[in-house]
Amino acid sequence: MGRAECLQALRREKAGRTPWILVPGVYAGKVTGCGAEAVLRDADQMAEGFLACRERYAPDGMAVFFDTTVEAECLGCDLIWPKDAPPRVENHPLADTEEMLCRCMLPSEYDGRLPVILPAMRRIKEAAGEDTALIAPICGPFTLACQLRGERLWTEDLAGSPGYLQEILNYCAEAAFNLLGLYIGAGMDAVVLADPMLHKVPAERMGPLLADSYRAVFDLIRARGALPGLMAQDISAAQLEALCGLGPDWIFADGALPGAAAAAGKHQVCFAAGLSGQALLGGAADAAAELRRLREDLPGQDGMLWGAGPVPYGAAEETVAAAARALGEEGR
Repeated sequence: MGRAECLQALRREKAGRTPWILVPGVYAGKVTGCGAEAVLRDADQMAEGFLACRERYAPDGMAVFFDTTVEAECLGCDLIWPKDAPPRVENHPLADTEEMLCRCMLPSEYDGRLPVILPAMRRIKEAAGEDTALIAPICGPFTLACQLRGERLWTEDLAGSPGYLQEILNYCAEAAFNLLGLYIGAGMDAVVLADPMLHKVPAERMGPLLADSYRAVFDLIRARGALPGLMAQDISAAQLEALCGLGPDWIFADGALPGAAAAAGKHQVCFAAGLSGQALLGGAADAAAELRRLREDLPGQDGMLWGAGPVPYGAAEETVAAAARALGEEGR
């Protein structure tokens, strides 16, 4: 495990090898046998799941958990808890109003599952912080806005006047301010905005719409002494270019994109190319084939990482183990 190499890559510094990051998510509950729900709702199970995955797969960096509904739950969303997947939002508090939630509702250490997450982070820091880079995921402002507003966010707000959408994004950025302070205080090395809904924003709208709120979050993460990142899924090359311009230190995408290395180099951003969940579900041969494609499309460069995840609950142990071995060997 190489915490130092991982942090060097995140800072876009030359490392002795290309490190890799694991995002186990609810798969950690499968590893320990506690299940997908318990690993996200119980501090002991969360810490034990993380440490079990660290011991089994030996990554250089890890996300301490992966759940984009933490903030939404704090802000009044009810959750549905599948047996083999992360929770999802059931209701949208802003779906039928043009008002905004009260700032008094912004998350604190006593709200939602934060009394579970923070002790788990501190335990993980004590047990693993010397040799594993610890990454805390926060729900990105646009994805959190989607959870609060529902489909009206992209069918009406994104298509029409940006005023109300900008207000929601600013509010969601404030929620991120609160959580990043708590997570960094618990010992996290890096904070990533996990934003799976960003692909709905056209590339030409990303800068004008997102720059103020996202830059504010990234700047505050840096000011608190951690490294800010962005995780996006299903994005195009043009969207990646626009997101690099928002000011993260690193971007984690779920596959190779044409021009990704050039865009990351232009903006001085570390690019992390990850194996997709679909490849991990498909078996060891599929994962190996996707890694070969990544290697061909993304030649080695300073400040680049390999990654795997979020690992689906249904992924077979032999597939994840084979991918972990391949990712570790790729960096040597």
